[in-house]
Amino acid sequence: HGLHFSVGGQAVLFGFTPQEVWDELGPPGGVTYKRVDTMIIHAGQERGAPPAHSPAPTRDYFYNYFNRGLDVLFDSQTHRVKKFVLHTNPVGHVDFNLYIKCNFTLLSRPAEGASGVVAAQGSKTPSLDADWQWSSSCQNVPSFLNVGPTETLPHPVVHLTGAKANPFPPTYVYGFRNVVLEVLKNGHLASVTLFKAGDS
Repeated sequence: HGLHFSVGGQAVLFGFTPQEVWDELGPPGGVTYKRVDTMIIHAGQERGAPPAHSPAPTRDYFYNYFNRGLDVLFDSQTHRVKKFVLHTNPVGHVDFNLYIKCNFTLLSRPAEGASGVVAAQGSKTPSLDADWQWSSSCQNVPSFLNVGPTETLPHPVVHLTGAKANPFPPTYVYGFRNVVLEVLKNGHLASVTLFKAGDS
């Protein structure tokens, strides 16, 4: 379970260490740290109480592969891969031109019904790719997202980038089992996040 590159033959799997990712993809173009979750900071603190004197929480970190349109998230405690973020580089997104387009194809794994494997093109298995467009109906939603044609789609979370001077509109984030889709207002994919159930 992970990413398989049809050009070059590399594979990066969930649970890989940073060294294993370097062996497959080379050094990252950047390393960034996940923002601190404010709910974790305030957990266990009573209203009005002074801040606890505990060490700052360690933060998960990303290897940024801008030239592949890919971020790899590592757990700060285990130093193992726990998420992949695939960027489509659409015009109108705050990250436009930061990453190149990741030309991925997500295929289901029939034996387990799980998603999250990038495979070679030309397969007849239900898939989702970088050019797929969101629809308000379930007709074009790949079966591995576990949404039937007569079911209703999940309601999105509206994602604002936070900067008051930011000219980019919000995106809509739809969560499914092991997959999160970030979609622009026009229906184009902005990013796809792959993770294993149980990881946060």
